[in-house]
Amino acid sequence: MEDDLIVSREQGSIQLRQPQKLLESLSREYEPPQSRRTFSGKMPSDPETLAKRFKQTAKDLETRLTLTGASSVSAYAVMAREEVSSFYTSDIESLVDALNAQSPPIEETDRFANVRLSETDDETAYFDVREQNGSTWASPIQTYLELMSGDKRDRETAEQVARAILNEAGLTDAS
Repeated sequence: MEDDLIVSREQGSIQLRQPQKLLESLSREYEPPQSRRTFSGKMPSDPETLAKRFKQTAKDLETRLTLTGASSVSAYAVMAREEVSSFYTSDIESLVDALNAQSPPIEETDRFANVRLSETDDETAYFDVREQNGSTWASPIQTYLELMSGDKRDRETAEQVARAILNEAGLTDAS
């Protein structure tokens, strides 16, 4: 990265010179978390209530859970999204069983699904998750990377997330 002038070393410390270029480099190298299996289902509820219910159920089970980056976009940018709440979790089976013990249960279906679960132990899915409004959101970096691997609208929204990342870090692009 020194050769690309993204970072420099001065007096024993590393200085970030081009934060936007670093984000672009990360997005080129990004590989989504590997899922062992997935689940699609339907539950009668709005996305915010679903997220809170899933978070509490996962907490009770001591199972890892976070919204995916694509489902976390509203925490960092403005974008109309489909009404599907997508989560990463470490244990689909236990989570679904616990949700089915509650009312209303979750119905496994691909038709008109409003919930998608991806089972993974990949640490990148759970790195720097954020707690907000009773939900567990993916980090802004994860959100940015997932959006950058999407379509044109997703990539445009990723730029909003990039600005939020840079603002939160107190950085501006020096390029």
